[in-house]
Amino acid sequence: MPEVVLSNCRTEPWASYLRGLAVLRLIGEQKDDTARGCFHGDRFVLSSTLDKDSLLDFFIKEYRPTPVVSPWNGGSGFYPKDDKSGIERICSSKDPRFDLYS
Repeated sequence: MPEVVLSNCRTEPWASYLRGLAVLRLIGEQKDDTARGCFHGDRFVLSSTLDKDSLLDFFIKEYRPTPVVSPWNGGSGFYPKDDKSGIERICSSKDPRFDLYS
């Protein structure tokens, strides 16, 4: 299996660590259920059927965002002053990757 070092997914800060885990979850759920990952040094290493180019291609062309509602971020759409521009663009998109939002 190819290994891709994700140099922007590091053990610190915490958000960077979580980014590495999120990549692993997305690849495991949407592309390769045999994917594995670990931190080597302080960088995340993804082992899957995807090489660097196919990983980029996945995120550009195939990745389907996970539907999430988080009212604490000011963009849930439930409140009059929410910034709805992002969610409106997703919901009005004709791209089938965003069907779960619609």
